[in-house]
Amino acid sequence: MSEIPLLLIVGLGALAIFLFGYIGKKIKLPQLLFYIFAGFILSQFIDFNEEFDFIAKLGIVVLFFFIGLEFNILKVIEISRKIWVIGIIDLILNFLLIFGILLAIGESFVVSFGIASIVYASSSSIIIKIIVDNHRIANPETDFLLGISVFEDIVAPILLAFAASISIGKDISFVVTAVIFGKILLVILLGIVAAFLSRKYLIKIIEKYLNDEIMIALILGFVIFLAGFTEYLHLSEALGAFVAGLIIAESNKKFEIAQITIPIRDFFVTFFFFYFGVNLKSSSFQDFSWFLVLLVIYSIAGKFITGFVGGKMYGLSKRRSFISGLQLIPRGEFSIVLAKYLPLLLIPLANIYIFTMALIGTILGYFSYKISDKIYKK
Repeated sequence: MSEIPLLLIVGLGALAIFLFGYIGKKIKLPQLLFYIFAGFILSQFIDFNEEFDFIAKLGIVVLFFFIGLEFNILKVIEISRKIWVIGIIDLILNFLLIFGILLAIGESFVVSFGIASIVYASSSSIIIKIIVDNHRIANPETDFLLGISVFEDIVAPILLAFAASISIGKDISFVVTAVIFGKILLVILLGIVAAFLSRKYLIKIIEKYLNDEIMIALILGFVIFLAGFTEYLHLSEALGAFVAGLIIAESNKKFEIAQITIPIRDFFVTFFFFYFGVNLKSSSFQDFSWFLVLLVIYSIAGKFITGFVGGKMYGLSKRRSFISGLQLIPRGEFSIVLAKYLPLLLIPLANIYIFTMALIGTILGYFSYKISDKIYKK
């Protein structure tokens, strides 16, 4: 049988995304779960070309650009001051402890770092979707949840960049580690300097050409160039895209830029989640193990403790802290990106873990208000 053309696969994928997204919308669950389902089901009938990976990679780039676009440098500093202690607790419970335990039982540095990384970050997209769908934007716990998400959004690109560097096979040493962090720091510092130096010129260019088709070319070209540059440095493309978002956010024209690029984001990001589902092939479920069960249990407990204890430290009531703990549980976009830097033998297990945590976390998040009402009588 001849190979199915890439265009036909993309067309079938887009139609499957629509159909499953429509079902998700009707039953009021995060549509990204259904994009994953769509990819998984279609992969049982079609062999996806390797070229499709490039479309998914553009999804990663656009996703992290929009995360960077949400901030400016001063906002990052302000949020960090307010939530940094809770953010450090989150980092210790959900990254450093797992990393240390895996090293202690004899796992390699690369495996330990990779697994700890996919466990670390909650899914901002699922958390925000749950808040919006339940009309809880004005709730006291929302600022706390968004603060933790922002802290993780800052840490995750750094973890990604480090994971990308150690995945190329170099022996880990103090010198290698220092070089990797030096490159990460250099990219971030250059981004900050570029943001302040280019601010005045960016504003003029955006105001002049905002409604011109060349503006899309400028924005996408700049984002993809920086993503490619950091990939060339053996760092993650996500770090470059994130820094590109920070630079453009400093122009104070991020709302206008977001408006003209949202359709592009929606297209590529949906394919990113779809392609994750494609990689969840049925043979992967043979890799289900007791280690995976323990990892899921620890991940649920770790995030719940972060949300509950952190919520109390933030000044929330026990009930609001309980809700926060449940809503921090889902893993998603960051874990999916980080999983690709794991050794090949661990990727199937990582995929099952992420899908399981996304599913359990979404269910617990959606029912967190009802569960809290049962435990803490109004």
